[in-house]
Amino acid sequence: MDEYIVAADLYLRRGHSSGARDPEVEQLAKLTRRTTGSISRRLGNFQGTLHPGTGLKPVTGEALAVFRAMAADRQVRERLAAEARERLLAGLPPGVMQVPGSSVTRLVDTEQMRITETEVTLSEVTRIVVRAEAQLVTRYLAWLAKKGRDMSSVLLPSESGALRVDLFDPAQNLLIEAKAKSSREYIRYAIGQLMDYRRRISPPPSLAVLLPEAPARDMLELLSQLHISVIFESGSRFVDPTFT
Repeated sequence: MDEYIVAADLYLRRGHSSGARDPEVEQLAKLTRRTTGSISRRLGNFQGTLHPGTGLKPVTGEALAVFRAMAADRQVRERLAAEARERLLAGLPPGVMQVPGSSVTRLVDTEQMRITETEVTLSEVTRIVVRAEAQLVTRYLAWLAKKGRDMSSVLLPSESGALRVDLFDPAQNLLIEAKAKSSREYIRYAIGQLMDYRRRISPPPSLAVLLPEAPARDMLELLSQLHISVIFESGSRFVDPTFT
């Protein structure tokens, strides 16, 4: 894991992968006792994680969870990289790692939260859904910015690592989950996520779902019964009952 951490640190500092002849790649190769080609491939893995289809096979599992946490918080990245370097220099084993964010709820900038589990799924359909959700969130944030309202994202602790919430308004204590479609299955999925998120925050927040269009009346009634607000896109604006 330490090899992944120091490689992730290099990738995140530069924002791109590097070839085997790069001086920093050579330094990491000596530090990790790996070949320069191995380190370069690790950087390509992270490129493929952030930008599917432009790099090598994305990272998964614990390496992905740690990479997400490092990408979301510079201080976490610097701390993990420093600790990993110390272990590598001393020839110590990686030991047991706790995914950052698994014990503390943290607000993070929305631009830092573009990495999700589904982004590394090899299904092209899944990738299209992820992009559609990200684009919807981007349009909504741009619309809010014109009205002087800011949003954050939030990392919540869980037994399996940090859970990412699409949007959080601290001023209103409001959680918003975005979905690429307004169909029944997508809305039911959003409901489950929001209910899980809410029980991890005190005081319990208000809930809302962000959709690309108004859902069917049956779904509106269901969300209303659960006291979940519905925000949806309509032309060049959003219908947003949470906006005051």
